[in-house]
Amino acid sequence: MMNGMYSRSRSRKRPSLTDHLYRPFDFGAGNFPCVYGGVLRPLPIPSSGAGACTAGELSNGGHNSHHDFLEAKALAASRNHSEAERRRRERINAHLSTLKRLLPTANKMDKATLLAEVIHHVKELKKRAAEVAKGGPIPTDCDELSVESDGDDEKGRTFIRASVCCDDRPDLLVDLIRAFQNLRLKTIKAEISTLGGRVKNVFLVTSEEEINCGKEETQSINCVQEALREVLDRSALSEFSSMGSSVSNKRQRILLFDSCSSYNAI
Repeated sequence: MMNGMYSRSRSRKRPSLTDHLYRPFDFGAGNFPCVYGGVLRPLPIPSSGAGACTAGELSNGGHNSHHDFLEAKALAASRNHSEAERRRRERINAHLSTLKRLLPTANKMDKATLLAEVIHHVKELKKRAAEVAKGGPIPTDCDELSVESDGDDEKGRTFIRASVCCDDRPDLLVDLIRAFQNLRLKTIKAEISTLGGRVKNVFLVTSEEEINCGKEETQSINCVQEALREVLDRSALSEFSSMGSSVSNKRQRILLFDSCSSYNAI
């Protein structure tokens, strides 16, 4: 009998870990699987009390966190916009303060009046600049040569107006006068202005001989233009030569410095 009981107890199979891992559970009764002691077991979900949490509450919690994120993002964007607007107003006020300092009569003006006064002042400055340009020659950054007829007088003399703009050099005026003398032209009026190393010469000349209007006048203008063109080319060549001589002198100084350094090293 004891042997029978022992055989029945031995025939009963002991559950293994694999059986517990793959044993199906009933999740319909509020159980939830968990690992406890190395074995997957059902864990009951509390139905009430402090630890109770329903699926609706979990869904509402995720929705609230997303809503809070959107609110924080909108708040940050609003702050950035306010900061950019504040900096823009500060720049505008700084520019207006500068304009107030430039205008003589802008102590107490609102923004609209100040801008209107600035526009009026700029127009006046442009008008004065145009009047100054008409009153006398102003050198430009580009080399210019202009020769044209300027009418004649009651004696039948034909006048030619010649304008030359180039870099200033010591013998430029002498070369221009010599060019007119070689063409037997007499200088009636000369206007010379310099600015930043540039010079503009405007001459009113007339021929010592009578020039008939038409073909002879055109030939005279062409001759004057060619003569002045040679003076301009000579000026450009002189400038290039001066640049080359300065480079040559610099090389000589460098070679001299190198030779002195070599001598000192010896």
